[in-house]
Amino acid sequence: MNVDALPVVIVTDRELALRNAIRIVFPHATNLLCRFHISKNVLAKCRKIFDDKT
Repeated sequence: MNVDALPVVIVTDRELALRNAIRIVFPHATNLLCRFHISKNVLAKCRKIFDDKT
């Protein structure tokens, strides 16, 4: 396989099976979490903290 054809960075969601497969198949690639999923997670966590229950 041509080394230049291998991905250097892979952007995924937090699916554990996919992240494990990337670690095995592309051991030198960096696996990043996409911005959409980061924002979605931050919003969900902050909503619990700042939820107005009055």
